Amino acid sequence: MRKSLTVVILSLILFSFIATALTAGDLEEIQKAVKEKGAKWTAAENWVTKLSPEERKMIQGDLGMTPPDLRIATYPQPPLSNMTYPDTFDWRDKDGFNWMSGISNQGACGNCWAHASCGALEAVTRITMNEPDKFVNFSEMFLTWCSGRGCNLGWDQSSSLNYIKNVGVCDEYCCPITADYCSDTCDNRYMRSVFIQNWWYQPSPSIDAIKDRIMTYGPVTVHFQVYDDFDGYNNGVYTHTWGDPGDWHAVSFVGWQDPESCWIAKNSWGPDWGEDGWFRIAMKTSGTTIDD
Repeated sequence: MRKSLTVVILSLILFSFIATALTAGDLEEIQKAVKEKGAKWTAAENWVTKLSPEERKMIQGDLGMTPPDLRIATYPQPPLSNMTYPDTFDWRDKDGFNWMSGISNQGACGNCWAHASCGALEAVTRITMNEPDKFVNFSEMFLTWCSGRGCNLGWDQSSSLNYIKNVGVCDEYCCPITADYCSDTCDNRYMRSVFIQNWWYQPSPSIDAIKDRIMTYGPVTVHFQVYDDFDGYNNGVYTHTWGDPGDWHAVSFVGWQDPESCWIAKNSWGPDWGEDGWFRIAMKTSGTTIDD
């Protein structure tokens, strides 16, 4: 039976970052730049920094800017609630519960867009149903293969969310992470799929607008381009310190910390990257378009 959830996913385009090759010498340069600029984060070797330039380019598979027709299709947006926002907010610890699903690992597949979409939808499903412990695990590979995009073509968040709205997404049991083709899914994949009722694209959002959407609707998906130094992120509050810009990447924002002036974000590079798979990024940093 088809299940349609009344959920809202907000799509944001926020930053200008990007990535090319990292050598051992590059990592030392990043660590030096972080120290010299007094940045509040540390860089360290991880599985991403060990990848070749081609492999590192692959894992940033978001195509970036939302097509104009898809942006228009998401209007009108509901007004902001004008609530008072707390100094800190985190869907991993809201009312004593963790509403987020676990950290996924896209591996060598350029489907960050699918992981960002599924990760946000899993949390929004729990929030909408008011069941923080509900097991929800949507299939990133269903989106990857059945959309026809595969691991090499990339996709923008708007198209990914529209696919879930129109076609749906099944659970990972039906289409496992090991699937190589859409035909690897179970026979009743479309009958067991869930759908989103709506999503909104938020152009040039203010900090308060992002906070409002996160508190009201749940985690929001985010597009950004990554500077070279981001791949070596280990912990702390990321700000750009070194390197050039490159390809787009998709993640989700799950909360914020005003004392640190940062967003809390979920990545899809596994628990061995960053802060157990999560990262924090400054609200106002080089390349950002966010401003009050």
